[in-house]
Amino acid sequence: MPTASNEYWTWERDKRRKGLVSRKEALTPRLRDGLPFPFPPEIEKLSKEVVSTAVLGKNPNEGGGRIYLLEFRGPGQPGQYVKLGSVIDNYRRRVLQHRRIARVHGFALVDAWISDQVPDPTKLESALRNLLRISHREHDGEYFLNSDIDKAASLAAATVEAWRTQLAGPAPEQGGAQAPDVGGRLGLDVSAGGGGEDRGGDLGGGGVGERAAVGDARHSAAAASLSVADGSLPA
Repeated sequence: MPTASNEYWTWERDKRRKGLVSRKEALTPRLRDGLPFPFPPEIEKLSKEVVSTAVLGKNPNEGGGRIYLLEFRGPGQPGQYVKLGSVIDNYRRRVLQHRRIARVHGFALVDAWISDQVPDPTKLESALRNLLRISHREHDGEYFLNSDIDKAASLAAATVEAWRTQLAGPAPEQGGAQAPDVGGRLGLDVSAGGGGEDRGGDLGGGGVGERAAVGDARHSAAAASLSVADGSLPA
C-alpha cells in the first residue's frame, strides 16, 4: 500500500530521472557513431547514476531478490536493447557484469529500472519475460531489441504490484500452494491453448516512475495463459 514515504521517493526518482533521460538522449548520437574503449567520463558517470537513481529510497541492502531492466545503447542496428534479469544476491555486482559485457561491444548502460526486494524473483522474471514477449516482437531470450524501457518498466512495476497482491491474498486451500497468476492479476485476456498475440508494443503509457497503476499496464493478449507456475509461452 502506498505511503507518504513511498510517494516522496517515487517523486524524487522521477524528478532525477528527467535530467538523466536528457543526458541519455544527448549522448546517444555519439554512441551511435561508435566510441572507443574506455568510454568518456560523462558516459561512465551516467551509467552509475541511472543505477543509483533506480534504487533511490528502496531497500538499500544489496542482497535480496530483485528483478531489473537495463537499457544499453551503442553502434549499428539495432542500436539499443533492454536486458531483463533477476538476482537473488547482489544487484550491483550483476549490473556491473552486464556493463562490462556490453562495453566490449561498444554499448553503454544509459537507463535502468530496478525493483525493491521481491520474493522468488526468478519466477517473477519468467512471468515478466512472457508478458514482454507478447508485446514486443524483437526479442532474443531476455534481450529486447529496439525496446522502450519506459513501457517495459511500467509493465514491470505493475507485475511486481500484482505479484505482491497475490502473495498477500488468502492462503491457498489445503493440497499445495499455487503460484501467483500474474497474467490474470494484470487483466490479461487468458484462454486455453494457443500462443500470445503480438500487440506491437502496446503496453500503455507512462514512464519508469512506479506511479503507473496496474490498470495502466493492462492490455489484451489473446490465448496467453500466463501462470507463473511454469512461466512458459511460445517464443
